[in-house]
Amino acid sequence: MTDIACLNEALESSDCTVHNTSSNLINVTAGGRQVTINKSRTNGHWYYSFEQGQEYRMRDFEIWFRELEGIYANIVQEKKRRIEEEKQRQKKLAKEAEELRHQAARTQQKLDSKSQQKLSQLETEMSQSMKVLAESQRQLDSVEKSRMKYVKSTEVEIKERADEGGWKIARDNHDSTRRVSRMQFRRVSN
Repeated sequence: MTDIACLNEALESSDCTVHNTSSNLINVTAGGRQVTINKSRTNGHWYYSFEQGQEYRMRDFEIWFRELEGIYANIVQEKKRRIEEEKQRQKKLAKEAEELRHQAARTQQKLDSKSQQKLSQLETEMSQSMKVLAESQRQLDSVEKSRMKYVKSTEVEIKERADEGGWKIARDNHDSTRRVSRMQFRRVSN
């Protein structure tokens, strides 16, 4: 979870009480525990922590947190689905408008008032649809930007830790089509 807007939506949909929120932490009560969810400084990922030996007492909260992650993933998928639906709606509206224009051109007459009104209505709907699509795409781009920031900073952190531990990168593969990165390390002998 890296996007604050989607996280806030997920929190609203979940069974919890949000006490206060800032850009770096969120205090919630869930699973019978009041916990602070923090934003990682290195990669922007949201997490929580508890003291060693508290695993049993935090079990219900941990279950709730896993459910929250599922809700977050569903919200991101829903945003993608809405964008796709809006694109399909735009195609349909454009096709209808084009058919009306061709009909008028074939008859070589001016559009009668009914057809003119329908064409105007279609163009208005298309304009609104384009605005909705642009906003939805902006939100999805924000989610993807925060995800990529998380991936890059995590990759840098892994490389730094490996270097400190005496490991060197043997292979570093990135497949952007599958959105997968694979790093292989080898221990450096002294």
